Order: sequence, then structure tokens, then C-alpha cells
Amino acid sequence: MTNLEELRGPAFRAFVGLARAWKLTDSEQLSLLGCPSGADFSDWKEGDLATLGVDAITRISLLLGIYSALHAVFIDPDQADFWLRRTHVSGELAGSRALDLMVRNGLPGMRQLHGQLRSLVI
Repeated sequence: MTNLEELRGPAFRAFVGLARAWKLTDSEQLSLLGCPSGADFSDWKEGDLATLGVDAITRISLLLGIYSALHAVFIDPDQADFWLRRTHVSGELAGSRALDLMVRNGLPGMRQLHGQLRSLVI
């Protein structure tokens, strides 16, 4: 068994929990995972993770880092989970939502947001 095979199950289960906490729609989940097809996503949800690749696991890792950083910044878990959906009034996200940045820009948007949040926590 390779490292990728060992990571698939735990990574996807963590993503499912994160998606539940963030109240992500199926469409948002597909976008955030960079899922090539709805069929693959359906397979993943049913436990067939053979096509869950390095790109999706990288995205999940960044999303988990974002989740962790938000929960380190905000005492209230609901506030931490809602932060992605709120429209920001200042800073680099002024006039937009962090979730939209990640959905629109994919991996680069996730890396950008992850870096911004890490700087707040460190």
C-alpha cells in the first residue's frame, strides 16, 4: 500500500466533516476538491476512493489548515465556521467571501487564504 492509498480514506472523511461544519453544497464541495466529474464525487461519497488523487488530497490538506486556523482565531466555533461565508468589509477580501475566492481560484486561492490565516495564528 502506498502513502496515497493510506491517505485517501482519512483525508476524505476529514473533508466530509469539514464540509458538514461549513455547510458546503455539493457544488461547492466539487469545486473545492477540484473534482473532475460528479461521477467521481459520487464514487468517493460511496467509499470508492480509487480516483481520489494527490491534487484532491493537497486541497483537503489546505482546507483542513484553513479550518484549524479559523478555529484558533475564533473562540466561538460557529463564528469560525461562518467566517468563510461572510462578506468581508476590509483587507484583501473586501467586498467578497473567502469561500468564493477558493471556489473561483481553486488551489491558488486556497494557498492564498491558508497563508493569510497562518500569519494570524503564528
